[in-house]
Amino acid sequence: MCTYKYLYTKMKLALLITTSLTLIFYSSVAHANEEMMMKVNNPPPHRRIASKATKRSKSVDRSKSSKNSMKNKTKTLNLRIINQTYQQPLSGFFVMVHNNNATPLYVRGDRNTPASDALIQLAENGNPGHLVAMYDGVDVEGVKPSSAMMHFNDHTGGPTLPGASTTIEVEVDDMYPLVTIAAMAVNTNDCFVSMNGVDLYSNDDNEVLVLDLPGLDAGSEPNNELCACVPGPNCVDENGDTLNVDEENNTVCDGDGEGFVHVHRGIQQIGDVDRIGGDADWRNPMVRVVINY
Repeated sequence: MCTYKYLYTKMKLALLITTSLTLIFYSSVAHANEEMMMKVNNPPPHRRIASKATKRSKSVDRSKSSKNSMKNKTKTLNLRIINQTYQQPLSGFFVMVHNNNATPLYVRGDRNTPASDALIQLAENGNPGHLVAMYDGVDVEGVKPSSAMMHFNDHTGGPTLPGASTTIEVEVDDMYPLVTIAAMAVNTNDCFVSMNGVDLYSNDDNEVLVLDLPGLDAGSEPNNELCACVPGPNCVDENGDTLNVDEENNTVCDGDGEGFVHVHRGIQQIGDVDRIGGDADWRNPMVRVVINY
């Protein structure tokens, strides 16, 4: 009887130990699975931060690379200049490429700032050579070397007639992004058209640009509309002789102009420009510039 009780007690104890070990095993497995799932769903914070930093670094590097590739890149542009007037031929053009350190060609509307002598020579006589001399040279601040030049019509070698066009090629870059052009409306006293320091480099999409330019008055000569003071073809008589003789020494052309650059008021029919050569008046804009990259 004692032996039976002893055996029964040992069997009961063994079953209890086996059950306990089984519970401990399954509990450990469950805990391990839970830890593994937490690691999968929640990676260590330092790994996530490193990943974001890497992406941000790559993005910054790409941005810097893109900007550096644009910097100092030269763009070659064609400026097609269309004379939209009825009877106002345009003289040869003054052209230059520059930056903001260059002296501007003029300041429009400032009554305290008269036109330069070189601009007056263009606006009164159609001569761009004085402006080239003013802006060309190694010591001229802000002007791209060798960019200041004269341009005459690429079809005729002379003026750009009403309804005709001419094309000027220029090169701009990050250092010299601005372009200036100017020409005289020759059937006037001192009217000129101009694109004054326009940024043609910062057009990142390289889309075609269209600019319309008004006639400007240099303010240097009275608008008397007398052929003695006007160099254009409207002042050529029936024999082909010009009536504009030695204007610089002609006292008829002396006198005070307005004294500053402003929008021209057109031909008022007070002299003989219209009477001899026909209708030289216009409505702005005088010129359209189409810029192709």
